[in-house]
Amino acid sequence: MYFPYLYGRRFELLALRSASTEFPLAGTIAPVIEPVRENPADLKRCLQALGAKRVRAVVISNPHQGDFRDHSPAALLRALAEDFALHRSLLPGLLCDHRVRVQDVAAFLGRYPDRDVALLYSGFQVTAEELRGVAAEHRIRFHISVRDQMAANLRAVLPRGKAVDIRDRFNLQPRNADYAGAEFFTDAHLLFRENAVGFGDYSVIGSAFHVGGGPAHAVAIHAVFRQAETGQVWVEHFVSDDVDPDVGSVEEKFHQAAAKLVRAVHRRRAEFGENSALEAHATDVRTNHFPGLGENKRREIHHHLAINHGILHVAR
Repeated sequence: MYFPYLYGRRFELLALRSASTEFPLAGTIAPVIEPVRENPADLKRCLQALGAKRVRAVVISNPHQGDFRDHSPAALLRALAEDFALHRSLLPGLLCDHRVRVQDVAAFLGRYPDRDVALLYSGFQVTAEELRGVAAEHRIRFHISVRDQMAANLRAVLPRGKAVDIRDRFNLQPRNADYAGAEFFTDAHLLFRENAVGFGDYSVIGSAFHVGGGPAHAVAIHAVFRQAETGQVWVEHFVSDDVDPDVGSVEEKFHQAAAKLVRAVHRRRAEFGENSALEAHATDVRTNHFPGLGENKRREIHHHLAINHGILHVAR
């Protein structure tokens, strides 16, 4: 299974919802969502859509970024309690980092005594013996290692049938103008079954959470594709011709980048596949429509989900 790690921003949640209406996520894709917004409305709509289709989704119950950097997520968890009760496929998750101790894991399990949960490990300060005790709890459906922040001796303790490795595969650049061409993204889908039940990444967004950016000096569209000869997933960066802040508008820069993407997809349909996100880009190029940069991000993630779904659906 593929486990995309996403933050609870609107464009990411919309991507999950749109993907769930276009192809069946259940059985191939299990998103991990770290909430970053106190307002639960967008997250609830997303979880209700996923739950109705019995899609497994992990929701981190102890977020600490975005709105939760200085605020407790208690109100959010109360707002989501009904969704967890209605949909058994939705799994509460605990992010085990340097702030979490073994007794905190026990308390977390006590809060959800009658359902499956997930643990995520990122710098968890625990001994191998302690982790074996944790892993013996049958209600932990997934043990997820994130960001490569887990020692090899601890990773070896995780049961293969429940283990997942999520790594940041995106080569983040300081500026959109610094992206160019195509580069290797991952071959995890070819190898993960050796010691895990699933693999994941941070899509083409990356693991670093940012509240917002400044003006777009350049527009870049990142689209993954599957190489026919190797089966590897690569990412191609389509960057606007205009990269100077004083030259051209954001709308013009978007169309320059989108036109490059559309031409590449037309030439290499077998590599990029077909989905509504790519079709929307083609329509915008044809009609000279600017959907906004948030919508562009939604499409990037939707396409990323579509590629991984297609890979795993064929492999089943």
